Amino acid sequence: MKQIARSPRQITVFYDPESCRCGKVLAVIRAQGFPIQDIDITKNPLTEEQLFEIADLLQMTLSELVNRDHPVYMKRFGDFDLNDEDWAKMIHKNPQIMKNPIVIHGDKAFLIASPMEATKV
Repeated sequence: MKQIARSPRQITVFYDPESCRCGKVLAVIRAQGFPIQDIDITKNPLTEEQLFEIADLLQMTLSELVNRDHPVYMKRFGDFDLNDEDWAKMIHKNPQIMKNPIVIHGDKAFLIASPMEATKV
């Protein structure tokens, strides 16, 4: 069951406001003229169900959504070998460790690594 509203007429961006790259990506997407729903994952953490949905759309595992270089991850967690449910709980409780920005446009999702990639959304 879909937890995240999707529309070909709107772009949803999940981002961390502390990331300078996220701000640049949002600016590029706004310049394209699409209506945007921007969701600050630090203020509105994704539910475990939403995390599974995003991972499925991206065709990634939940562990691949974790930025293992993030200082919070390195300080608190180190190298863990967890199952998907545990990864979902970890990301939900510590949203800043999730790789982002993630963009959903219709039934497609993108993990944006650079602002230039945002022009392909």
